[in-house]
Amino acid sequence: QQQQQQQQQQPIATTAPVVNLFDMDGTSPSQPAPAQPNGGGGGGAANILQSIFGDETPVAAAVTPSQPVQQVTRPAATTMTSTPSTAENKDFVIPVFNSHGVTIIFQCRTDASRPGQYRIRAVFTNSNAANVTDFDMKVAVPPWMKKVIKPAQSTTLAPGQPVYQFIQIMNNQLGSKASVMKIKLDFVVNGTKQSISPITINQFK
Repeated sequence: QQQQQQQQQQPIATTAPVVNLFDMDGTSPSQPAPAQPNGGGGGGAANILQSIFGDETPVAAAVTPSQPVQQVTRPAATTMTSTPSTAENKDFVIPVFNSHGVTIIFQCRTDASRPGQYRIRAVFTNSNAANVTDFDMKVAVPPWMKKVIKPAQSTTLAPGQPVYQFIQIMNNQLGSKASVMKIKLDFVVNGTKQSISPITINQFK
């Protein structure tokens, strides 16, 4: 007598890993938002990388002894050389602010030898009849960027006389994260203190 054994196999439930995405909170320039996993708009994410390698045993192809292997002569491959494009420094201007008689522009320059670096000369001008005093511009960047900022030449903007401030920012994840910064302006014009809401600047090329 032959005994038949039946084996029952129950499916094993698998749970896919969950990735939580956190959006950028742009309410506070002094506390830049966490980085996101893509370049679409600041913020951060947890990355999970799993690699599964299975055992693969190569199968040798059968060769018929009666049929000799025919050798085919192939022409030598032609090596094609392409001339790499030469990166160039770029100069561009970003309009930043124009209100209460105060105008601000950023004169920007990139360094081809250091991708992601932007050197900025901020130009402040006053079109009012009286001086603008107590002028202050604060700068904030997200965690994947670094900044170097020098004090403005003056905290007083005289009518028609530009004042300069030099800034340098560096995007350490250029290509995957956007180059962006925020500024906060405070100044006194015609005896009235003005505190401007944070301004986001993301027009870096």
